[in-house]
Amino acid sequence: MGTEAGRPERRLEQMVGAPRVRTVQKDRNGGLYRYRQHDIELSRENRGDDWYITVRCDDGCYLYDGWWRDSAGKPQREAVLEAIRGACLRSNDPAQAASRGSGESSLQRLVGQED
Repeated sequence: MGTEAGRPERRLEQMVGAPRVRTVQKDRNGGLYRYRQHDIELSRENRGDDWYITVRCDDGCYLYDGWWRDSAGKPQREAVLEAIRGACLRSNDPAQAASRGSGESSLQRLVGQED
């Protein structure tokens, strides 16, 4: 067994079918992501502002459209997680249950660490 960081997590992701979040565009104050045929758009004016989140289906229906209260200072990856939770896109996903209590979820690793 190697000592490469993240190796056990990758095996877990393969076993439970971790979600794939695709980054379309990202900068310090927002981004556009794609997850399960949904567009996730995040924006804020400054680092100290709350995130504005929209989650839209391919048919144009909005599942989430509004300010994420008390999100000022939170990293972009947490805003992506909030968008997915708030739009109920992972309600029955076994990867979500497997990652509870383990600190960082597989979704957080897929979205990335940098803001």
